[in-house]
Amino acid sequence: MTRVTVWGRRGFIAVVLLFCCAWCAAYLGQWILRWRAEKLLVEIQSLQVNHSTWADVEPLLARWKKIGEISKNCAPDDCVYEVIFRHVLPPSLRGYTDNGVQNYLPRVINRIGLRSVAGVIGGFTVKSGVVTQRSFAEIVSLPVRVWFDRGGAYVPDLSVGSSEKDQFNRFDRHFYPYRTARNMKGPYGLIVTFLPQEQAGIRTALMDFRLYCITRFSPCLSEEEILPEGAKLLQETY
Repeated sequence: MTRVTVWGRRGFIAVVLLFCCAWCAAYLGQWILRWRAEKLLVEIQSLQVNHSTWADVEPLLARWKKIGEISKNCAPDDCVYEVIFRHVLPPSLRGYTDNGVQNYLPRVINRIGLRSVAGVIGGFTVKSGVVTQRSFAEIVSLPVRVWFDRGGAYVPDLSVGSSEKDQFNRFDRHFYPYRTARNMKGPYGLIVTFLPQEQAGIRTALMDFRLYCITRFSPCLSEEEILPEGAKLLQETY
């Protein structure tokens, strides 16, 4: 066996080991994010609109501030707080939309369980010391092969959000008295809104996110896989 062959084999093994280590690190990052998302979801689910107070949410913010991104946006009469987690792959692994780009590497990445999570967001609004809204959202990337499968529209992510608030706003077209659902824009995204007057079982179902889409080896392809009851409500509303 020549020296060139020996070094060639060693180089090949080194590349394979490097790839395996990188894959393990990325996939472990997805699992860590999912674990944190599950914990955050439980805390958001435990809040009660018009009953929970600043004393209930202040410890929540203090806990997650150490490892997550905290957003605060205050108006004259209320403040909106969000806890945000992300796990975003480099653009070369996510894919490009430019004409003629084949996205070979992103297509491989899509098939080995890796994906970007643009955001897992748990939020709430506090007005006069009382929680008047609670929300949760998940934004996880779709494989490049299905980006234009919805009538040619560009849909790169599954974006699903659900919130309970004290009253509807002007954007909330509601077929049912206390719950509604709509797309964010065209065929993109799913937004669910419901009021405290809704039945307890329905409120629970409309905040019952399936977070396995973050780590499942084969990617999720529809919003229904993340929030089944929300997707059902959207079909009924439109």
